[in-house]
Formats: sequence, C-alpha cells, structure tokens
Amino acid sequence: KKAAKGQPRPLTDNQQQTKELLNSGLLIDDVATQLKVSRVRVYLHLAQIKKKGHTVNRELDGTRVTRYIIG
Repeated sequence: KKAAKGQPRPLTDNQQQTKELLNSGLLIDDVATQLKVSRVRVYLHLAQIKKKGHTVNRELDGTRVTRYIIG
C-alpha cells in the first residue's frame, strides 16, 4: 500500500495493535504479554512503525521510559 507523499505508510494489523497498546499507556513488557509475543518482537514492530514514517516519542523519568506516544 502506498501513502500520499509526506504521509506515513499504513501499518500492518500487528503494528497497529502495538501502536494502540503503547498509546494506551502500556509499556513494552505489558504489550508483549498482551500480544503473547517477545519483547524483541514489540521492539521490532516499534522500529517498523518508525520506519514507515510514524512519529515515536517517549516520555522519560531519568533514563526510564514511562510512556510511548506514537502518531
């Protein structure tokens, strides 16, 4: 699927599910448990989401991620 120029590319169902769960306030471990996948798989989805042009921001408490915000 192609997106209009300058627009993020569409996500797969798994990537979309990962995005929604992270945006709901869950962290990587929680998303992995919810989706019954490894933490590595969640990080791979996150990398692909970013690669497809979606913004990925993290809220930090020192060096610890407290929340992901994905546009």
